[in-house]
Amino acid sequence: MAREAGQAVTSFRVRRQFVDGNTVCSIIDWEMAMPGLGKLTSAEVLEIADGTIVRGELIYDAEGLRRAMVEAQS
Repeated sequence: MAREAGQAVTSFRVRRQFVDGNTVCSIIDWEMAMPGLGKLTSAEVLEIADGTIVRGELIYDAEGLRRAMVEAQS
């Protein structure tokens, strides 16, 4: 996730990680180079098959990001 977000992500820390069969869930704290945004927490759920990620889902509350983007456009 951090690699895809590129230089917008200034801090990235995996707080916890759980494995259940072929599913991996990571709880992640991250910050972006966007004024007023602060720390975001997300859950990333990955499905693994034969050592390859075949499905990924990112779950987070986007309200802070939405507000920061509105402020940046003002």
